[in-house]
Order: sequence, then structure tokens, then C-alpha cells
Amino acid sequence: MAFKINRSSKEPMSEINVTPFVDVMLVLLIIFMVTAPLLTVGVQVDLPESSADSLPEEAEPLTLSINSKGEIFIQESKVEYDKIIAKI
Repeated sequence: MAFKINRSSKEPMSEINVTPFVDVMLVLLIIFMVTAPLLTVGVQVDLPESSADSLPEEAEPLTLSINSKGEIFIQESKVEYDKIIAKI
């Protein structure tokens, strides 16, 4: 890569030094190549037993949305600002 010696201080430098970027990418590649095989090995863990009931997953989560016009929606239905607390 050649540098201009007679470059004025007002001109932007258009050369990009990619060597540090390549060095970082190679180090990350080596790290991933070493750690990827280690992730497939499992460790046996004895978890304690619990008598608690699991959380119900059948209920649909509540979604509250506000669009760019300031309109408020609960799930898919439009709700006025004054009636939000009653609807929730």
C-alpha cells in the first residue's frame, strides 16, 4: 500500500488499513473452531425433583400496541385511551 507524501491536510485519507480487521477475524475463527467441538459434549446433571405445577402455556400473551397515529390496540382491537384500564 502506497502513501502519498505530498497530501494536503484537508484531503481525507482514502486508504483503509484492513490488517487489524483480518487479524481479529482470524483469531475469532480459531476461537470458534476450538470451542465448537466442545459444545457438543454434554454433562450429566442431576436436577432436584419438584412437586410444583407447571405454568399454563395455553393463555395467549397480552399485546398492547400503539401505532404512529397514536391509536391504541389491545391484541387486534382498537381501544380508546380512557378505557384501557377497564379492558386490561
